[in-house]
Amino acid sequence: MGLLPECDLANTLGYDVTVDLIGLWSAKTEHFTGVFYALTFIDTTTNLAELACINTKIKDTIPRKFKQTWLACYPTMVQVVHDDDGEFMRHTSACPLHDLRIEDIPTTSNNSKSNVKCKCMETMLKTLLLSCPPQTPQEVLHLVDDKLSTTIYLMRLTISTVLKVSLKVLHFHVTCS
Repeated sequence: MGLLPECDLANTLGYDVTVDLIGLWSAKTEHFTGVFYALTFIDTTTNLAELACINTKIKDTIPRKFKQTWLACYPTMVQVVHDDDGEFMRHTSACPLHDLRIEDIPTTSNNSKSNVKCKCMETMLKTLLLSCPPQTPQEVLHLVDDKLSTTIYLMRLTISTVLKVSLKVLHFHVTCS
């Protein structure tokens, strides 16, 4: 895999985030099948990415997971960009963007800012899932979490290489001595 493109750090971490749903994957054993999606969050300024497992696409699942995963860590964001496929219900009680003073920017599903990164995460995740098939139902549940965290680790490793700075320094504006 190649490196992500260099980015402009004029804005701060968390200013602009794109949200998209990738997958549907299944992990199977002889008597059990686990099915899941992954919700991607990408800070377009720094290329910082997060993934969250989603088992269903019912009405409030995606906005609730957005609030629990991204907003819990990066509460200072200004705008959220997402495709207008109806998956990201922006006017729900699960995540009232307007009340949080976050600008909602629906776009087409061909969002060049995040599609390349989402495709990269999707390819990594698919490769990791195929590399080690589960043997028991318990392994299916652990497999998803393990492979999501490995994918994020690889994405962050790539970001650190491109920026030539650790994510700790970038996020907390501190220098390592």
